[in-house]
Amino acid sequence: MQAKSTRISKRFLVLLAITLSIVCLLLLPMPLQADDTDILINEIMYDPDGTDDGHEWIEIYNRGATSVDLTGWKFYEDSTNHNLTLHQGSMTIPSGGYAVIADEADTFLGDYPSYSGTLIDSAWSALTTGESLAMKNSSLTIVDQVDYSSTWGGGSGISLECIDPNSDNNVSSNWGSSETANGTPGAQNSIYNPTAITLSSLTARSISSPASFFRWQWLALAGAVGLVFGGVAAARRLLE
Repeated sequence: MQAKSTRISKRFLVLLAITLSIVCLLLLPMPLQADDTDILINEIMYDPDGTDDGHEWIEIYNRGATSVDLTGWKFYEDSTNHNLTLHQGSMTIPSGGYAVIADEADTFLGDYPSYSGTLIDSAWSALTTGESLAMKNSSLTIVDQVDYSSTWGGGSGISLECIDPNSDNNVSSNWGSSETANGTPGAQNSIYNPTAITLSSLTARSISSPASFFRWQWLALAGAVGLVFGGVAAARRLLE
């Protein structure tokens, strides 16, 4: 009778361990495509000199370690998904690379005739002195969003620049007015100043590299899988 009770207890403990392992595995957040989350809005020319129409642009930056293909992506503004059409360069943005998305690509090149980087044509009504902008991947998932305001900086021919692309780029403290006339499209921002990341800012968006965050997620996932297999192995030994 005691032996039977011992066998039941062992089986219960084994099943409990396996169940808890599986629950831990299921509760782990599954990573997005790490490459996509490395693309961020890095500079906004919302108020060019003279007429705004056709002269507005934004710059995006790849802060990750690998290239990102923007094929099928959208620029989201005024509750609208705007198409992206390559004008020059490549839709694949290399690590540390930039691309400019212009309201009118030909007009942009007229304003910046020496620009030779990746230029993507789009179209929108007009950037206001404050609104929500976002980049969406080919699955129409928002991978970066900035709810900027004119109080953050920029205006009258001065672009709005992100200070530290490795930190949260959706807070006013990480933006300021460009110190270069007409901005720095396709180049490092004039007010670029990387800062130390604090524990309070360790999120999927503000960790020093989102790719690193997802690598840690994969390590946690691998650990959970190992735990499950370990539980199964222990169960086989106990039930033999």
